[in-house]
Amino acid sequence: MKKKEGLNLKRLLAILCIMTLTVGMLAGCANKKTEEPVDEPNTDVVKTSDFDYGHIFDNDGFTRDYKTSDYVTELPKYAGLEIPEEVATVNEADIEAHLNEFIFYYGYVNQVKDRAVVEGDRVNIDFIGYVDGDPFEAGNTKEQGVTVVAGSNAYVEGFLTQLIGHRPGETFDIYVTMPANFEYSEVAGKDAVFKTTINYIEERSEFTDEIVKEHLEEYRGWKTAEEALTAMRDETQKVQIRNYIADYLTDKAKELIDVEKLPEDYIKYFEDATVAFFTDQAGVMGISFESYISLYAQVDTKEALLEKFRENNIKEAQRTLLVQAIAEQEGIKLTDDEVLPYMTEINAGDEEKIEMFGMPYVKHILLYHKVVDFICDKAILP
Repeated sequence: MKKKEGLNLKRLLAILCIMTLTVGMLAGCANKKTEEPVDEPNTDVVKTSDFDYGHIFDNDGFTRDYKTSDYVTELPKYAGLEIPEEVATVNEADIEAHLNEFIFYYGYVNQVKDRAVVEGDRVNIDFIGYVDGDPFEAGNTKEQGVTVVAGSNAYVEGFLTQLIGHRPGETFDIYVTMPANFEYSEVAGKDAVFKTTINYIEERSEFTDEIVKEHLEEYRGWKTAEEALTAMRDETQKVQIRNYIADYLTDKAKELIDVEKLPEDYIKYFEDATVAFFTDQAGVMGISFESYISLYAQVDTKEALLEKFRENNIKEAQRTLLVQAIAEQEGIKLTDDEVLPYMTEINAGDEEKIEMFGMPYVKHILLYHKVVDFICDKAILP
């Protein structure tokens, strides 16, 4: 059994939050340090573009030139919002899946070599890819071993499905067609053969008090596996409720705010922010904007990117106004002195993020959190 040393706290928090990850904001009702982004501009990005994310917001994080009263004529029910039973119920399969990820991440793994691979197995493999009989650099694990999930679509289509039924120690050929938009153009769209060896199947060890004490007690205060599992279930429920509220606000904003009345320059802000986000991410990875959107958005031009995200941008424009209208109704805002402590509380960054994005934009982001906090606190559980 191999155990990985060291602790990546951000990775741990992402695993323990047990929620969907999208481009967006941190979310959660309580104990917010374990929470992750939900459908809002991401504050966890290194800014490499020259776009001013905060130029439409005032010093309180509210839209400066767009009055909510011009677009939001009716507020939905938000105080005393009833949470459906299925939202408040934690799926034990989700807990188990993320617990698996956590245990595998820290290397508490048993290497199994006495059975065939079945769908869903974590399998450690090595391979060398050939196109037209010649090996290519991007298709070689160089005997370092890589762990994959049999039957998933994480690799080239059909690759991981062909692992099923083989046993550790076997070497065999996998036949695929490389994607037409594959990063390495010399093999893009071509038929390839991967000579593949299954090293072993990974099965996780039990989640024990020892693991909790070594990796979680210092950061979370948990001392036993039972205590950790109880806390994970509680936090999962809180995240599910917050996601439900986020979706509720989005749906109500779409229902109550006429998109035809939204100014084009207001919509354009969200389009420009989308381009800036992808530009920033491309800069972090050290690749071109075109390469990044091709890899991660499956489009080839800025125009195609904006078309793909137009509906999302409109929804975000609508929800921004609705959240602001609720904040105005309830007197929700943050002073400059409150910003950094609240960012720390919800794990949304530090002074560097304020310098990078500016106080108006940071307050705009945090305003969303504060409104959802308010709704969470007053929500009615089944």
